[in-house]
Amino acid sequence: MGGVNIKNLPGNNGLFSFTFLINLYLNHNALTTIPPEISKLRHLELLDLSGNLLATLPPELGLLTQLKELYLFDNNLTTLPPELGYLHQLQTLGVEGNPLDANLKNIIQKDGTNALICHLRDNYTTQPAPPPRLWKSLLSAPEREALNADPNAETFSILCFNILCEKYATEKMYGYTPTWALAWDYRREQITRELLAHDTDVLCLQEVDIAQYEDYFTKTLAEHGYSGVFWPKSRAKTMNETDRRTVDGCATFYKHARCVASSNRP
Repeated sequence: MGGVNIKNLPGNNGLFSFTFLINLYLNHNALTTIPPEISKLRHLELLDLSGNLLATLPPELGLLTQLKELYLFDNNLTTLPPELGYLHQLQTLGVEGNPLDANLKNIIQKDGTNALICHLRDNYTTQPAPPPRLWKSLLSAPEREALNADPNAETFSILCFNILCEKYATEKMYGYTPTWALAWDYRREQITRELLAHDTDVLCLQEVDIAQYEDYFTKTLAEHGYSGVFWPKSRAKTMNETDRRTVDGCATFYKHARCVASSNRP
């Protein structure tokens, strides 16, 4: 579809139903906009938008995470949407021939495509907050009311959380995630805030490494009345002390006052 003087590409164009497409050439037309519906083409590995009249790009391009080549030569682009930072597999980004922001142009000229994608990703600070969790109750409303009204009923609450220990949160595995969001110091604060917000009687945590259990979680959660037990993966038994501390496992924390008091009840 390159070089045929296309001036408009409406969102209801049948092109966007061809979700199997791997390469798409829209170069050397007269397009002034690209509709957000292009995000439906999730299998694209090459997209050529060169030689058009584009002054902006839709942020939805960031959803095309299979892209390896994106050609934007000879348009009217002065900036790039920060959502392009999600294109962690992109190998080639062609932007020559655009009145691009000097900082962005300098990054790609000096350090290449990957550096520019990382810059966009790490400096994308206006992302909307995630929506509230949707909770699904396993009890019907009448069952919950009956349970709450029963003076002899004893209940306790449990939260189960895979925290993704530091050694697993790599840029290679989570290339679409900003570097600052992968950093353990940042993540552990968010994890702790989430754990404490629910104020449950028992916390069941997976992928906790020995060092973080001993140095952080045991001390931090003790301040909120929790005691803990830990069971690392069995290979920890065969390692020296330094390597052993990187092995992860399962940690269970319980509110000491609540659980010990209940176990001692006649």
